[in-house]
Amino acid sequence: MTDALSRKTALEVGREHWIWRRDNPEVDPIYWPGWAEISHTPTWGGTDACTCCLYATQKVGKSSGSVRNEICRRYCPLRNFWPKADYGCPCCVPDSPYDTWRDEESTPQKVHDAAEQIIRYHTMALTNLAKERRHGGRMKNEGRLIHDGRTKTNTAV
Repeated sequence: MTDALSRKTALEVGREHWIWRRDNPEVDPIYWPGWAEISHTPTWGGTDACTCCLYATQKVGKSSGSVRNEICRRYCPLRNFWPKADYGCPCCVPDSPYDTWRDEESTPQKVHDAAEQIIRYHTMALTNLAKERRHGGRMKNEGRLIHDGRTKTNTAV
């Protein structure tokens, strides 16, 4: 049984997971050693082996089909960094870094670069979370990364 993750833990552990994925592209992500820490089992492949997916589905206790797609669009801690998705999970839209990472036809360099981008998303989301906590609530679009890599800053709280 997996203990419920906080948003902060999902992002911190997720960043560590993606660093490992970047450094071990030939190994199936379910074999990441950190799963034992959060799932109490040596391997875990649920919700596509993603701590942010796990966090989102734990918010409402469901994880299948179109229900999960809506859950990810609403609760994924990285939802503001993925390309806008009108359907499916935001991370899985064509040409997203995750889609590039999982594409079997991607070159090793593209896989590495996609993992690096996802690591940056985790780092930015953690920074935003710290700012939210200092300001007592959610920051609107603070440091939101646009899909093409440019950063838009809106300092309004």
